[in-house]
Amino acid sequence: MHDRAMFLKSLLARLRAYLDHDDPLVATTNLVALIVASNLPFYPVYHLALIGWDGWPSLLEAPIGLVFFAIPWISRRRSLAGRALLPLIGTINTLFCIKIMGEASGNALFLVPCLVVAALSFRSSERWVMLPLVWLPVAVFLLSIDRLGAPLVPFTEAEFATMLRLNAVSAGLFVGFIGMLYGRSGTESARASR
Repeated sequence: MHDRAMFLKSLLARLRAYLDHDDPLVATTNLVALIVASNLPFYPVYHLALIGWDGWPSLLEAPIGLVFFAIPWISRRRSLAGRALLPLIGTINTLFCIKIMGEASGNALFLVPCLVVAALSFRSSERWVMLPLVWLPVAVFLLSIDRLGAPLVPFTEAEFATMLRLNAVSAGLFVGFIGMLYGRSGTESARASR
């Protein structure tokens, strides 16, 4: 039992070191990336539990978690690139999920957290990066309406309704969580600048 506790403690210490950055804004972006990376493998489980084997296409999105997990590594080398990749990869992943699960699944709701992360991940001097990334999810939403074709599985209305509820709750909670994390990083930045 003691060895397991020591292993977990060591693992958490390594994870904290992996996410850590001198800049609280970058550290927050790294944490959000890790949260996304650690949740993506569970999303197919939710689909399979709620709608059965018809939810198999969501298994295709699980490997994207590895890309999100690489963001802290990239941020350590180029903080601006790491912060830009989070909303960019999030938007691309959301578009992919809209395609494989269908528009009626409500996956487009995850474009909102992408927009929020883009708005909060940059300083005013970095507006040249922030503005295109804020408008990218909006453009993806508008340009994808009725243009992505049928999902990989012909879901029933009840299955779409179930996915829509899951995605609405998940995206809403994620936006609230993002606000809390970035609010904390803003407070830390203000303290550090005193």
